[in-house]
Amino acid sequence: MKNRVKSAFLLIKKFVGAFAYRIVWRRFSPFGVLSVTVKHRLHLPYSNFPWARWKVFGYHAEIHGAYLYVSEDSVGIKSRGTLCFSWFFYSKDFEYTVVPWEVDHRAAKFKKSANHYTVLGSLGSNVLFTNEQSLFISESRFQGKWTKLCNLPWKQKYRSDRSLLLNTPSGWFLRTDGGVVWSLDLKKWEVALDLGARGMFQHLDFWHDVKTNITYVFTGEYTTESGRRHGVYRGAYRGEESLGWECIYEFRSSEEAPQPGQNIAAARHVHVVAVDHHSGHLLVSTGDADHESAIYISRDLGQSFQTLFSGDQKYRTLMLVCTDRYIYWNMDTHLQDQCVFRVSKENVEQLFRSDIPRKLELSDVDVVARLPFGAQWYGIKVKDWKGKEQLIMSAGPESQVPDTGEKPHRDWNARIFCFDKLDSTNPGVKEIALFPPTPGLRGKDRMYCRVDPRCQDDQQLIYFMGHNSIYDGCVTARFRRIGN
Repeated sequence: MKNRVKSAFLLIKKFVGAFAYRIVWRRFSPFGVLSVTVKHRLHLPYSNFPWARWKVFGYHAEIHGAYLYVSEDSVGIKSRGTLCFSWFFYSKDFEYTVVPWEVDHRAAKFKKSANHYTVLGSLGSNVLFTNEQSLFISESRFQGKWTKLCNLPWKQKYRSDRSLLLNTPSGWFLRTDGGVVWSLDLKKWEVALDLGARGMFQHLDFWHDVKTNITYVFTGEYTTESGRRHGVYRGAYRGEESLGWECIYEFRSSEEAPQPGQNIAAARHVHVVAVDHHSGHLLVSTGDADHESAIYISRDLGQSFQTLFSGDQKYRTLMLVCTDRYIYWNMDTHLQDQCVFRVSKENVEQLFRSDIPRKLELSDVDVVARLPFGAQWYGIKVKDWKGKEQLIMSAGPESQVPDTGEKPHRDWNARIFCFDKLDSTNPGVKEIALFPPTPGLRGKDRMYCRVDPRCQDDQQLIYFMGHNSIYDGCVTARFRRIGN
């Protein structure tokens, strides 16, 4: 009799646990962690269930009815707390972090798709990817048929910051660890530019001049060698004919002292090489020290460059995204006052019309969002379920609390932010996802926990790449309810 009672009890407990998992924590916080906006009420689901209870353990946090309210923001351990949900004899704990920005973790639905395959772009509803040496195309994400297209000239080891395949009127281009490779059919590749240095996510772009029928391809160099000079390169193609490559700008290395009479900027490496496809202007950013952090613009396809901003960590960026009216950038820095900025193209044009050579200042830009205590990484433009243009950006916990041994400022989680109404006076920003680091990961590697956006196919499926996160490898997502 006792065994029967015990078996019945265990069966009921299993049923209650499975039911609670489906209706509460899988929907509320799939990884058991969440962000809570300070001074905003967070609805606690199913608070009206019979025998359902929520409790909170944290600084300045209280539960009022069916809502959690945190009255003060903070840093370090004081920014974190625990939410406890219990139903009958089953319970679940959620770790939360207080943040000063708006949070909507139900705005997009994320799903793990594949392990360490590097997504290189989309072609219609298909995805192009590599397993290191071979190039594949897959139908229906990674669920359908895979077809091997070819072997690549250089290996593409798994990285979340690989440049995407570039589809141009003169064929396909790919930035690799060695340089740039070129193909007309995705099957036969040849080396276009041998650099001996790898690229970053925004290290490959193009502009097609319809008057001359020439396609210009741009790329940059990234290494951590402080004694090496890094350059920006341009290739020219007319149809299927290569007209050659050249270095259009070379930065002094970090170890070189300025030479008298030389007007050459210094850079530890190149961060971004991007084309504004609304105007054809070329944008370049560099890092990492204050005097090396800058954003440059060229209006003549790289023949000459003008400094937009320089001399501050606010211009150390891994993202340059252009809309009809603005240029957006973020802050790839360890500092605690990270922001996302934008400058209007009207202000940029005034810079060129000025009779006195100068660069822009912070008074010329808009602070789109203050997102402190986490280094910001890559961003892409996508469309939500209503077809409206959005900006998706990744951020990691690469930061630390001043004057303490506590790392990081808030937690070790990766975040994804979404910006909408990009050309309006007041664009909106929300945190739409949070990903904990890989279980068991310790030390410095946790600082680089990220899930980086890569591209979007014509079915509005967005592809991400995880790095040191609970979702390593390829991640896919769809918007659920962003946009008004």
